[in-house]
Amino acid sequence: FDIDFNDLGTCKCRIPEVEHRAITLQQLQMLRAFFLNFADDQGVLTGWWDRFNRIDCIYGAALNLHQLVDWVVFPATAPYRCSFVELVGTRHEQRTSWFISHWWGEPVMDFVACAENHAKVRELSDQDAFWVCAYANNQHQLGEDLGTDPLQSSF
Repeated sequence: FDIDFNDLGTCKCRIPEVEHRAITLQQLQMLRAFFLNFADDQGVLTGWWDRFNRIDCIYGAALNLHQLVDWVVFPATAPYRCSFVELVGTRHEQRTSWFISHWWGEPVMDFVACAENHAKVRELSDQDAFWVCAYANNQHQLGEDLGTDPLQSSF
């Protein structure tokens, strides 16, 4: 089962400072649209399964961040060994407007809906961006982005 990730981006913009790798609402919405393209009429992501919990199928509405990183973020960024924000970004920095702390087990659909509601309530611009660990940190080089001293980490 091959997934073509070319529609997501090609890592045109390296962003050395992890704190400047925030994701925009439009990029989150594009990511949601990308994975929902694999859903069948019942909402099942065709061909996707949870490799760690041995679940035979994943529903788009229930897809969590562990599964998204496994099926999209990690493999899409693998050829470039970059963060997801660097993959989809078009600027050499995407400064953080808001930091989001969340549970990786929550449905990505709920996460994006919360970000959409936050943007609406706060009247955010297209330039406002959210710092989210899974998208900001390079999943191929976590040690570099996280470091050994929590006070010096990307968090």
